[in-house]
Amino acid sequence: MKLRNNIILGSLVVVTAAVVAGCIKHPLDQVQSGQYNTGNYWRNQADVIAGINGIYNVLYTEDWIGHHIYVFDDQSDDIYVAGDHPDFKAVGVFNADATQQIIGVTWSFAYEQIARANNALIYIPKVPVMDDAIRQRSLGEAHFLRGYAYFVLSEIYGEVPIITEKNVTDVNYNVAKSSVDSVRALAEADFLAAASMLPETYQDADRGRVPQGLHGGCCASCI
Repeated sequence: MKLRNNIILGSLVVVTAAVVAGCIKHPLDQVQSGQYNTGNYWRNQADVIAGINGIYNVLYTEDWIGHHIYVFDDQSDDIYVAGDHPDFKAVGVFNADATQQIIGVTWSFAYEQIARANNALIYIPKVPVMDDAIRQRSLGEAHFLRGYAYFVLSEIYGEVPIITEKNVTDVNYNVAKSSVDSVRALAEADFLAAASMLPETYQDADRGRVPQGLHGGCCASCI
Protein backbone atom coordinates (compact mmCIF):
# COMPACT_ATOMS: atom_id res chain seq x y z
CA MET A 1 0.00 0.00 0.00
CA LYS A 2 2.81 2.37 0.93
CA LEU A 3 4.61 1.63 -2.34
CA ARG A 4 1.39 2.26 -4.31
CA ASN A 5 0.89 5.63 -2.57
CA ASN A 6 4.47 6.67 -3.30
CA ILE A 7 4.02 5.80 -6.98
CA ILE A 8 0.81 7.83 -7.16
CA LEU A 9 2.42 10.80 -5.38
CA GLY A 10 5.44 10.66 -7.68
CA SER A 11 3.20 10.58 -10.73
CA LEU A 12 1.27 13.62 -9.51
CA VAL A 13 4.49 15.58 -9.00
CA VAL A 14 5.68 14.78 -12.52
CA VAL A 15 2.31 15.68 -14.06
CA THR A 16 2.09 18.92 -12.07
CA ALA A 17 5.61 19.93 -13.10
CA ALA A 18 4.81 19.22 -16.74
CA VAL A 19 1.60 21.27 -16.60
CA VAL A 20 3.34 24.23 -14.92
CA ALA A 21 6.23 24.10 -17.40
CA GLY A 22 3.74 24.04 -20.25
CA CYS A 23 2.01 27.17 -18.92
CA ILE A 24 5.26 29.17 -18.79
CA LYS A 25 6.07 30.08 -22.37
CA HIS A 26 9.46 31.63 -21.57
CA PRO A 27 10.63 30.17 -18.25
CA LEU A 28 13.97 32.02 -18.33
CA ASP A 29 12.39 35.39 -19.13
CA GLN A 30 11.39 36.33 -15.59
CA VAL A 31 11.16 39.66 -13.83
CA GLN A 32 13.98 39.91 -11.30
CA SER A 33 12.76 40.17 -7.73
CA GLY A 34 14.51 41.05 -4.50
CA GLN A 35 17.11 43.24 -6.19
CA TYR A 36 17.41 47.01 -5.96
CA ASN A 37 18.70 49.27 -8.70
CA THR A 38 18.79 53.01 -9.25
CA GLY A 39 15.38 52.81 -10.89
CA ASN A 40 13.54 51.35 -7.91
CA TYR A 41 15.64 52.63 -5.00
CA TRP A 42 16.11 56.12 -3.45
CA ARG A 43 12.34 56.43 -2.97
CA ASN A 44 12.19 57.85 0.53
CA GLN A 45 14.11 58.77 3.69
CA ALA A 46 14.52 55.17 4.80
CA ASP A 47 16.20 54.35 1.48
CA VAL A 48 18.54 57.32 1.88
CA ILE A 49 19.63 56.32 5.39
CA ALA A 50 20.14 52.71 4.32
CA GLY A 51 22.06 53.86 1.24
CA ILE A 52 24.43 55.96 3.34
CA ASN A 53 24.85 53.08 5.78
CA GLY A 54 25.87 51.01 2.78
CA ILE A 55 28.80 53.37 2.15
CA TYR A 56 29.94 53.04 5.75
CA ASN A 57 29.64 49.28 5.40
CA VAL A 58 32.52 49.24 2.90
CA LEU A 59 34.79 50.50 5.69
CA TYR A 60 34.35 47.21 7.51
CA THR A 61 35.65 45.17 4.58
CA GLU A 62 38.73 43.21 5.61
CA ASP A 63 40.48 43.97 2.33
CA TRP A 64 39.97 47.72 2.78
CA ILE A 65 39.84 49.97 5.84
CA GLY A 66 38.80 47.07 8.07
CA HIS A 67 42.23 45.44 7.91
CA HIS A 68 44.57 45.96 4.95
CA ILE A 69 45.20 49.69 5.21
CA TYR A 70 47.32 49.39 8.35
CA VAL A 71 49.89 47.51 6.26
CA PHE A 72 50.63 50.66 4.29
CA ASP A 73 51.05 52.58 7.56
CA ASP A 74 53.68 50.03 8.61
CA GLN A 75 56.00 51.49 5.99
CA SER A 76 56.59 54.48 8.24
CA ASP A 77 58.24 52.63 11.13
CA ASP A 78 59.98 49.41 12.16
CA ILE A 79 56.85 47.29 12.65
CA TYR A 80 57.38 43.80 11.22
CA VAL A 81 54.46 42.14 9.46
CA ALA A 82 54.50 38.47 10.49
CA GLY A 83 52.31 35.58 9.44
CA ASP A 84 51.52 34.09 6.05
CA HIS A 85 51.04 37.32 4.11
CA PRO A 86 53.97 37.77 1.74
CA ASP A 87 52.27 40.69 0.02
CA PHE A 88 51.92 42.46 3.40
CA LYS A 89 55.63 41.96 4.00
CA ALA A 90 56.45 43.30 0.54
CA VAL A 91 54.47 46.48 1.21
CA GLY A 92 56.17 46.89 4.60
CA VAL A 93 59.63 46.94 3.00
CA PHE A 94 58.64 49.13 0.02
CA ASN A 95 58.77 46.21 -2.41
CA ALA A 96 55.13 45.93 -3.53
CA ASP A 97 54.09 45.44 -7.15
CA ALA A 98 50.85 45.21 -9.12
CA THR A 99 50.76 41.39 -9.02
CA GLN A 100 50.16 41.27 -5.28
CA GLN A 101 46.71 40.68 -3.87
CA ILE A 102 46.73 43.61 -1.47
CA ILE A 103 47.32 46.08 -4.30
CA GLY A 104 44.35 44.90 -6.35
CA VAL A 105 41.74 44.50 -3.63
CA THR A 106 42.59 47.79 -1.94
CA TRP A 107 41.99 49.57 -5.23
CA SER A 108 38.69 47.82 -5.95
CA PHE A 109 37.14 48.46 -2.54
CA ALA A 110 38.17 52.12 -2.63
CA TYR A 111 36.27 52.53 -5.88
CA GLU A 112 33.32 50.56 -4.48
CA GLN A 113 33.12 53.17 -1.72
CA ILE A 114 33.40 55.96 -4.29
CA ALA A 115 30.70 54.41 -6.50
CA ARG A 116 28.24 54.16 -3.62
CA ALA A 117 28.96 57.75 -2.60
CA ASN A 118 28.47 58.98 -6.17
CA ASN A 119 25.08 57.28 -6.36
CA ALA A 120 24.08 58.91 -3.09
CA LEU A 121 25.15 62.35 -4.31
CA ILE A 122 23.16 61.88 -7.53
CA TYR A 123 19.92 60.50 -6.14
CA ILE A 124 19.49 61.96 -2.64
CA PRO A 125 18.60 65.44 -4.00
CA LYS A 126 15.87 63.77 -6.11
CA VAL A 127 14.08 62.04 -3.22
CA PRO A 128 10.74 63.87 -3.17
CA VAL A 129 9.85 63.90 0.53
CA MET A 130 12.23 63.63 3.47
CA ASP A 131 13.50 65.60 6.44
CA ASP A 132 15.71 68.42 5.16
CA ALA A 133 18.23 68.00 7.99
CA ILE A 134 18.69 64.30 7.23
CA ARG A 135 18.97 65.03 3.51
CA GLN A 136 21.70 67.57 4.21
CA ARG A 137 23.48 65.29 6.68
CA SER A 138 23.36 62.37 4.27
CA LEU A 139 24.88 64.40 1.45
CA GLY A 140 27.62 65.51 3.82
CA GLU A 141 28.36 61.92 4.79
CA ALA A 142 28.56 60.90 1.13
CA HIS A 143 30.98 63.75 0.39
CA PHE A 144 33.20 62.86 3.32
CA LEU A 145 33.31 59.13 2.56
CA ARG A 146 34.11 59.76 -1.11
CA GLY A 147 36.81 62.28 -0.22
CA TYR A 148 38.31 59.89 2.30
CA ALA A 149 38.52 57.10 -0.28
CA TYR A 150 40.25 59.41 -2.75
CA PHE A 151 42.70 60.64 -0.13
CA VAL A 152 43.68 57.08 0.80
CA LEU A 153 44.04 56.20 -2.90
CA SER A 154 46.34 59.17 -3.41
CA GLU A 155 48.52 58.06 -0.51
CA ILE A 156 48.88 54.49 -1.77
CA TYR A 157 48.81 54.79 -5.56
CA GLY A 158 49.54 58.45 -6.27
CA GLU A 159 47.85 59.22 -9.58
CA VAL A 160 44.42 57.57 -9.94
CA PRO A 161 41.32 58.05 -12.13
CA ILE A 162 38.77 60.52 -10.79
CA ILE A 163 35.18 59.26 -11.08
CA THR A 164 32.46 61.67 -9.98
CA GLU A 165 28.71 62.02 -10.39
CA LYS A 166 29.16 63.35 -13.94
CA ASN A 167 30.98 60.20 -15.02
CA VAL A 168 28.08 58.15 -13.68
CA THR A 169 25.36 60.16 -15.40
CA ASP A 170 27.38 60.27 -18.65
CA VAL A 171 28.24 56.54 -18.34
CA ASN A 172 31.88 57.50 -18.88
CA TYR A 173 34.23 55.40 -16.80
CA ASN A 174 37.13 55.02 -19.21
CA VAL A 175 39.15 57.97 -17.95
CA ALA A 176 42.87 58.53 -17.56
CA LYS A 177 44.63 58.90 -14.23
CA SER A 178 44.68 62.36 -12.67
CA SER A 179 47.63 63.95 -10.90
CA VAL A 180 48.04 63.58 -7.16
CA ASP A 181 47.31 67.29 -6.77
CA SER A 182 44.01 66.90 -8.64
CA VAL A 183 42.97 63.87 -6.61
CA ARG A 184 43.72 65.63 -3.34
CA ALA A 185 41.97 68.77 -4.54
CA LEU A 186 38.83 66.70 -5.07
CA ALA A 187 39.23 65.13 -1.64
CA GLU A 188 39.63 68.58 -0.10
CA ALA A 189 36.54 69.86 -1.92
CA ASP A 190 34.56 66.89 -0.61
CA PHE A 191 35.78 67.48 2.94
CA LEU A 192 34.84 71.18 2.78
CA ALA A 193 31.41 70.32 1.39
CA ALA A 194 30.96 67.75 4.16
CA ALA A 195 31.97 70.27 6.85
CA SER A 196 29.27 72.65 5.63
CA MET A 197 26.57 69.97 5.74
CA LEU A 198 27.32 67.76 8.72
CA PRO A 199 26.15 68.32 12.31
CA GLU A 200 28.73 68.91 15.04
CA THR A 201 27.42 66.03 17.16
CA TYR A 202 24.91 63.20 17.02
CA GLN A 203 22.45 61.65 19.41
CA ASP A 204 23.22 58.15 20.66
CA ALA A 205 21.14 56.49 17.93
CA ASP A 206 23.44 57.95 15.25
CA ARG A 207 26.73 57.86 17.13
CA GLY A 208 29.49 56.67 14.80
CA ARG A 209 28.41 58.76 11.84
CA VAL A 210 30.98 61.27 10.68
CA PRO A 211 30.45 64.66 12.38
CA GLN A 212 31.52 68.10 11.24
CA GLY A 213 34.96 67.78 12.83
CA LEU A 214 37.22 64.76 13.38
CA HIS A 215 40.07 64.81 15.85
CA GLY A 216 43.57 63.53 15.27
CA GLY A 217 42.95 62.34 11.72
CA CYS A 218 40.56 59.62 12.92
CA CYS A 219 38.19 58.13 10.35
CA ALA A 220 34.46 57.64 10.77
CA SER A 221 34.81 53.99 11.70
CA CYS A 222 36.70 54.74 14.93
CA ILE A 223 34.56 57.50 16.41
